[in-house]
Amino acid sequence: LQERTIFDIAVAERNELQEELRKDSDRDHLYHLYKHKTKSGEIRNVEVFTGPVTMQGRQYVHSIIHDVTNRIFVESQLQTSEDKYRKAFEQARDGVCIFKQDGTIEEWNAGAEKIMGHSVNQVKGKKIWDVLFLEAAGLSSDYQIDEFQVQMRQIIEGKKPVVDRDTETFLTKSGEMKSVELSIYPLGLIGTK
Repeated sequence: LQERTIFDIAVAERNELQEELRKDSDRDHLYHLYKHKTKSGEIRNVEVFTGPVTMQGRQYVHSIIHDVTNRIFVESQLQTSEDKYRKAFEQARDGVCIFKQDGTIEEWNAGAEKIMGHSVNQVKGKKIWDVLFLEAAGLSSDYQIDEFQVQMRQIIEGKKPVVDRDTETFLTKSGEMKSVELSIYPLGLIGTK
């Protein structure tokens, strides 16, 4: 390896790499993603941490290189999965709402907007029961809201089975009373509440 130069292993064009190295020598520390060629000819993704080093009066470029090929592959697969989930979530005709254990709405799809009349910007960060029961309308009793909150907590804590196709009546943004079929399932995502 000591007989080879960076130009022998980097996949980038020589003049492009020379320009990067020249810039790096003028800065304290830099981070780059590159493609490098192994001895066998395989192309690997690497992250390179680079900084100038002065030794015996001469300036050098010091680099620490990590093979991140597997990480980049996993990140790509994760992004593909996220894109599929996001598309399914956004395009579902059913109203889909994701909320935290404390009832705070995090996600609200176009189906929910069509059914209830509230855009995601209007509901995100609000409590699910405040949106579904529209406390300002004065048509829902405190008992009904309290009962809904208790039911949500019991489901989340595993003390009660999920709600599957239960019919509830909610007040839409336009003031219309609407009966909806309600299914509630805890996602149980690691590290989330």
